[in-house]
Amino acid sequence: MSGLAEPLSSASLEHPGKTSLYSSGNVSGRSSTYGQAEEATIYTETRMLQDQTGRLLYIGDSSTLSILQLIRIIVESTAGPILGSDFVHDPKRHRIMENIIDFPENTKLPCFLPDRETVHVLVESYFTNTRGLIEVFDKSSFCESIEIIYADPLSASRYSTCHLFLVLALGMLLSAPQPGSREEEIIKKLYDAKQDMAELFYRSAKSMCDPEYGFEDADFWSIQALCLMAVYMLTVSKRNTAYAYLGMAVRSAYALGLHREETMHPLIYPESTQREVRRNLWKTLFILDRFLAASLGRPVAIVEEDCSCKLTTNDDIADLSTVGENGPESLHFGCLDACVKSCRVIGVTLRVFSKRKISTSVVQDIANMAKYWRRPSLANLTPQQSREGPTSPEQGIAALHANLLSLHSLILLTRQMFIMHNWKLDQQRSGKANPPLNRESQMAKFSEACVVASYQTIQLIQHAREDGYLPQRNPFFIYFLFAASLIVLMNQFTSLYYADTYNKTITDAISTMKYCAEIDPQAERVLEIMENFAQVFSHVTREWQLSSECPESRGPSRLKNRQHFTPASCAFTILFAATEGSQCIYPDLFSHCPGSGDERHVYSIIDDSTYGTSTRPTPWSFYSFAP
Repeated sequence: MSGLAEPLSSASLEHPGKTSLYSSGNVSGRSSTYGQAEEATIYTETRMLQDQTGRLLYIGDSSTLSILQLIRIIVESTAGPILGSDFVHDPKRHRIMENIIDFPENTKLPCFLPDRETVHVLVESYFTNTRGLIEVFDKSSFCESIEIIYADPLSASRYSTCHLFLVLALGMLLSAPQPGSREEEIIKKLYDAKQDMAELFYRSAKSMCDPEYGFEDADFWSIQALCLMAVYMLTVSKRNTAYAYLGMAVRSAYALGLHREETMHPLIYPESTQREVRRNLWKTLFILDRFLAASLGRPVAIVEEDCSCKLTTNDDIADLSTVGENGPESLHFGCLDACVKSCRVIGVTLRVFSKRKISTSVVQDIANMAKYWRRPSLANLTPQQSREGPTSPEQGIAALHANLLSLHSLILLTRQMFIMHNWKLDQQRSGKANPPLNRESQMAKFSEACVVASYQTIQLIQHAREDGYLPQRNPFFIYFLFAASLIVLMNQFTSLYYADTYNKTITDAISTMKYCAEIDPQAERVLEIMENFAQVFSHVTREWQLSSECPESRGPSRLKNRQHFTPASCAFTILFAATEGSQCIYPDLFSHCPGSGDERHVYSIIDDSTYGTSTRPTPWSFYSFAP
């Protein structure tokens, strides 16, 4: 089916004039620093989106695509259907990108193994670009298996060869070779081939030993293979398939006891490397499970209450102050632990979405649980990569994974508050609601933290691109960039907070997404959404500037009557200031921001006569490890 003649009834959204996005009120029985907690009923109109084959796929409330629809409703309510037509009435808004790969049916499988130089480049690319997030193999053991395969390919283990082909496929897709290097020449040659070489490697892996068909007799190798297949499907924009493969991997992992700490006993697995690989694989499954559940809005496959396997060295609070001191492996595993911690917060947040209601008191409880966000030991992790460049791309990618996932966990936690805040503000400006929220309210602080975290997400990705190690096709980075860009654009559209770096930030975001869209279909689609939203804002701004006398909710008075908030520059500091009072918990922890010295003008109030302009040290709560 090539398209839809009319919107799907199951995906239709009522006009905001007919129904409220939120039913808000005060929650009794709990007092906060700023009084009673504010509560919102999450807007839960069922979202069934159609893929390229005509299937209807469920997208839940935590998905950025669901948030996108809420944003469209607010934009239409504020700017009207005509001004927002390209964005609000996007003809593809009822579709979901599930890529269809054309591959010749008569292709002989498996293909021949590439030459040793190509294998070396692709294997290094894989391990470089998955560090700190996807830890499936022990690198030294994997490289030994490659030597065995090339010594005698015909008698080599089918399982090892299957793994090698999967690693080659991912190494090609995730590659970010330096311009003019031998690596770039090799990668370019692969992309210029008549066939899709990544898909050829992937199908060769399945032809060698397909873990799908042996699901009943699944072993450890098949869990590793299914995990890699899920990552591959994510990378080629087939998220629904990735979700299915991951579910198979988790079920098989349950069968082998990876979720139980007692199965890691030295009597069962005498070699420490075996125990480490098993534990890291379980962590990887946990991270992928939480990421896919959040991005698709679907139930998680791993329930922590059923598991006894320690997800971090210290299962209470990870001390990251010594990360990197014992070499690169320590750094990578430290980043992996940081990603696990963020995903635990994501998991708790997803439970809130299942309750259909969220309140500031619930957000406060989750923030208090995430104690690692504000450990004093984080003061030792000073950001280096954006000033002097990372010691290696491998180190930069590992730190970037930890940083972005941490920021996204905060965005996911506070995003509903941000959307509700914007909705209330729109109602207040149009005269349909009560006086505005107090600028010191918890909802305002959580909303502010969401905006600042989004700005920081875009800046981190931009720094990685400037330093030359950002892949063009990484599904995690693309998703984080898209989610953050929507918040930045929405904030600018509603004038909730003023950031003097908006133009540069959104320009960088769109430019980076264009860079990714050159070879990634998912990036191409979200780029279209971002550009349409940015054009709507530019159009509406021009209309308001040209009109000297407009209705209260549409004209220049909209900016004059806006709410004012105390500017700040650290998302995590704002979050904990909201949960524990107006004072910053650790105001001097991250006193140096990457790039432009100690002082950076980050956020300033529109009405300087009321609150002035703020210039303050920018505390960056990022994981960045010294070499």
